[in-house]
Amino acid sequence: GAAASVAVSANPTSIVANGTSQSTIVATVRDANNNPVSGATVNFSTSRGTVNPTSRTTNASGQASVTLTSGTSAGTATVTATSGGKTGQVNVMFAAGAAASVTVSANPTSIVANGTSQSTIVATVRDANNNPVSGATVNFSTSRGAVNPTSATTNASGQASVMLTSGTSAGTATVTAT
Repeated sequence: GAAASVAVSANPTSIVANGTSQSTIVATVRDANNNPVSGATVNFSTSRGTVNPTSRTTNASGQASVTLTSGTSAGTATVTATSGGKTGQVNVMFAAGAAASVTVSANPTSIVANGTSQSTIVATVRDANNNPVSGATVNFSTSRGAVNPTSATTNASGQASVMLTSGTSAGTATVTAT
């Protein structure tokens, strides 16, 4: 019979946003009686990355599969499969890769050396494609004063923050985040 539904699955559902990671997308086309529809053309599209090929014909099980390749930008790819006017979708997460860079900022950049003045230190962790890396542990150390806590975990924006408390001798504090 004619296509009445298109169900779409992805394996895996999360891949690294590095331009090469892949997920297998399978569309299953069924008729009004829930029987698989063989020989149906399924067209695929994605909101991120690329699908190859963009069109497939279903097999005897009513299934057509394509490969989704990630882009280099982290986020959610929505893959759409259409057959006989019916549409199905699946989401695949493009996740940031391993930490490739750490940048550190201080606000304010100058504090009084009185043992109590504080500056917020923020480390931003990014992957090789400049995507923020969440869930990374950043260890902080300073050449003057004290940082608290000495380690923090990055948030969804790839940022971890700690407080630098001044010492009692004037000078430049070099804060290191690794």
